[in-house]
Amino acid sequence: RASAAQSTSALVIALRGDLARAGQRLKEADANTGDDKRAKAYSDLAHGTIALARGGNAGELKRAQEYGRKCADALQTTEPVIASMCKQLEGDAAAALGDAEKARVAYTAGEMFAEQRKDAERIANLKLAIAQLDFDEKLDEIPLNPITELQEEARGRGGVSCEANAAVLASRVKLEKGDFLGDVYVFLRGTGIDELGGSVTAPILRVHNPHQTGLTEGEATALLIAIAQ
Repeated sequence: RASAAQSTSALVIALRGDLARAGQRLKEADANTGDDKRAKAYSDLAHGTIALARGGNAGELKRAQEYGRKCADALQTTEPVIASMCKQLEGDAAAALGDAEKARVAYTAGEMFAEQRKDAERIANLKLAIAQLDFDEKLDEIPLNPITELQEEARGRGGVSCEANAAVLASRVKLEKGDFLGDVYVFLRGTGIDELGGSVTAPILRVHNPHQTGLTEGEATALLIAIAQ
């Protein structure tokens, strides 16, 4: 349990951008892992997240992909929500490598794991990851409604990260369709602002690297909760 907690701490530090400190914390965790399969799975998740965050070459991304796969294999029966995080890591690495097919398989498996525990945040994040793949393949041909529905669902339950990711993707779809004003309205959905005055100008958000580079900090916090149970 102590090793799993140390691995989770390394994961949170990595998500904050301090990869050197995260790596050091992970060394401490690995020194205490021993034969604990659960601790090893948590370590794999942290190692994979750090490798994906580095992501400077195909070698790092392939390592991240493999870490995600091993982590999911170890936890899918006992901790399906955490396993869904592992599958998203695997999918994100595959997507970054340009392998959309493997990314889709990983995301779909992750969504199935999250469905076992009815985890709304994880389900929505994986649906968005799949929608991002659809967008990359079809651009303006993908339907907008499922994405905005995810955005509104996330707002209703206070899922700020998921809501923001959905809004960004919906914005990119509208931009591809040439709907520039609609792009602005995506970020006003549910705010009570129904119109923009003619004199108001609003920046249009453009995202050049839409794939998530790892788990959100909120998802990492879920690891701590799982450990405590």
